[in-house]
Amino acid sequence: MACLKVPVIDMQNDNFKDLWPSMLLAIKTSTFLAIDTELSGLGPRKNLMNQCIEERYKSICSAARTRSILSLGLACFRELPNKDNNTYLVQIFNLTLLCMEDYTIEPQSVQFLVQHGFDFNKQYSQGIAYHKGNDKDADRKS
Repeated sequence: MACLKVPVIDMQNDNFKDLWPSMLLAIKTSTFLAIDTELSGLGPRKNLMNQCIEERYKSICSAARTRSILSLGLACFRELPNKDNNTYLVQIFNLTLLCMEDYTIEPQSVQFLVQHGFDFNKQYSQGIAYHKGNDKDADRKS
C-alpha cells in the first residue's frame, strides 16, 4: 500500500472567506468525512472514564460548556470510481479558531499542544473568531 504525504490547507482569519467555497465543495462531494478537534482541556480525566454512562455524559457536557475548540481538523475523502478499489482523494482543512467567550484552559492540555507543534501566537493573532452555540444571532435580536 502506498503512503503519500497529503497537504493540509490551513485556514485562519485572513484567508477564511477565500477558502470557504473550496471547503464547502470538498464537504459536499465527499464520500465520508473525518473530524478532529484540539481543545483547551477535557475536564477531570477520571470523570471521562466513569463506569456510569450518565456521569460520563455529564462530565463531557461540562467540559464542552467550559472549554474551547482551539483547532478543527476536517478531512474530506472522496472515492475515485475509475481507480482501484478503495482509492480516495483526500483534502484536509485545519481551521485555527479563537473563542470570543471566557473559557477554561488546562495547563496539561497546553503543554501537550505546545509539545506537538500548536502555535498559540498564531491562534490569538489569526484565529477565526467564534461564539459557542448556534443561537448567538437569535440572542442579539431579542
